[in-house]
Amino acid sequence: MQELHLLVASHGMWGEPVHLDEMAKAIRNKFSETDEKGARLHVLVAETNALDSTYDGIDWGGERLADEVLKEINELEKDNIHKVTRFSAVGYSLGGLLVRYMIGVLNQRKFFDGIEPINFTTFASPNIGLVRTDSSISKIEFKIMPKVMNRTGPQFYGLDSWSASGQPLVEVLADPKGIFYQGLAKFQRLSLYGSAYGDRTVPYSTALIEAKDPFYNHAKNGMTIAMDEKYTPIVVSYDIPTGLPIPDPNARTTCRVARRPRSPKPETPPILPLKFPLNILFKALLPLLIPLGVTAAFVKLSLDSSKSRKRLKNLEQEETFQDRLANVLRRMDEETVNAITELLEEVTEREETEEESEENRAQLYIQSATSSRTNIDARTPARILGTDRSPVGAKAHGGPLLSPLQVKIIGSLNELPFNKYAACFPGAFNSHSVIISRDLKQFPFHDQGRPVLQHWADHFIL
Repeated sequence: MQELHLLVASHGMWGEPVHLDEMAKAIRNKFSETDEKGARLHVLVAETNALDSTYDGIDWGGERLADEVLKEINELEKDNIHKVTRFSAVGYSLGGLLVRYMIGVLNQRKFFDGIEPINFTTFASPNIGLVRTDSSISKIEFKIMPKVMNRTGPQFYGLDSWSASGQPLVEVLADPKGIFYQGLAKFQRLSLYGSAYGDRTVPYSTALIEAKDPFYNHAKNGMTIAMDEKYTPIVVSYDIPTGLPIPDPNARTTCRVARRPRSPKPETPPILPLKFPLNILFKALLPLLIPLGVTAAFVKLSLDSSKSRKRLKNLEQEETFQDRLANVLRRMDEETVNAITELLEEVTEREETEEESEENRAQLYIQSATSSRTNIDARTPARILGTDRSPVGAKAHGGPLLSPLQVKIIGSLNELPFNKYAACFPGAFNSHSVIISRDLKQFPFHDQGRPVLQHWADHFIL
C-alpha cells in the first residue's frame, strides 16, 4: 500500500483555485517522485470556497474545507491501494485563517490520531486580523468593509462575538487552551511568509505576527536591505542608520541583491498604461470614473453579501448544523459557564449561612459608606468582554495601530515556533498578489514571487 502525504492549499478572499497555480506547480515539481520510503505527495487545491462563498465567514469556510479534505481522503483510499499517513496545509491571505479553522475542526474529530501533521504555512495572511493605520483610507475601510462583507468582514476586523463569552473568532483561534491552537501546535514545521513592505492588504505586522514593523518607514530612514542569494526576494538582514538626519522623503530603499540584480518596472493597474490620445481622455474622465468605480464596487459587495446571507440561512437549516464545530464549542462554553456559576452560588450560600448577623450588618454599613467606590469596582472586565474591540490601541513606534486584542494575540501565537520570512518586492504597486505569483499571466512582474514559492518548496518536509 502506497503512503500519501496530503497537502491542502486554500486561496484568499474573492479568490478561486487558479490563483494558486504557481504555488501548486512549485511544490509538485519539487516532489514529482516518491521519497526513499515510497511515499508520494498529493496536492489538493481547495475548490469549496470560491468567489462570493468567501463572504460566509472563516468558520463556515473552515468547516467546508474540512469536509472537502475528508472527502478527498475517502476518494484516495477507496481502492485500498493508497493510504494518507501525513498531512500539511498552506493558506494564502484569507486562506491562512481558513486552514487554521479547518485544523481545529479536524483536531476535534481526532483526525490527527491516525494522520501525522507535518507542515503548516501561510502566505500574506491576516493572522491577527486586519490592522489599521492612521491614514484616512484605513479609517474609511474600518468603517465600511465590516458592514459589506457579511460574516467574514467582522471576523476579519475582530468585531464579531463568536464564542459564548463574546470573544471574536481571531482571539479564539489564538487561545492556547483552545482546540485550534492545540491542533496547530501539533505540526512539525510552522512557517509564515509576508511582504516586508508594500502589501496594501495584509501588511507585515499581521502577516508575520509582529507588534513592531521595522520596515514601516523604510523609504525615509535610510534603511538598507540584504536579500538571500538563492531566493532573491527573501530578506536575510536589514540595517537602519542611527543618529542620522532623516533623508529626503523621495529617497528609495536600497536593496542589496547578491544575485540577479534588476530594476523592475513598477507594476500598475492594467487600465493605466494607455497610449495617446486614450491617456488624455482617461485623465479627463478620472473625476467621473472614480465615484462610478467606488459605487460599482459597493453595489457588488452588497449583492455578494446578500447572496451569502441567503446561503448561510439555508445552511443553518440543515440537519448537520448543530454538529458544526462552532455550535459544539458554544455548547461547551455555556456548560462551563453554568457549572462555574452554580459552584460560586453554592460557595456564597454556604459562607452567608456561617456568618453571624452582626458581621452581616457591619458589612452592609461598610458597603453603604463606600457605595461609589464599590460601584466602580463592580465593573469588571468580564462584563464588557467582547463589547468594544475597535482597533484604537496606542500606535507602536514605526508601525500600524494595533488594538489591545491584537497585541494579546501576537503574544500567544508567538509562543509557537514559527519560521518567519519577509520578502522584498521593490516597485510593486501592491505586493499582496506578487508573493505567490498570483496573476502571472496578467502581470509578468509577478514572477518575482517564484523564488519565494521555491523557498517554501525547498523547506517543505515530505
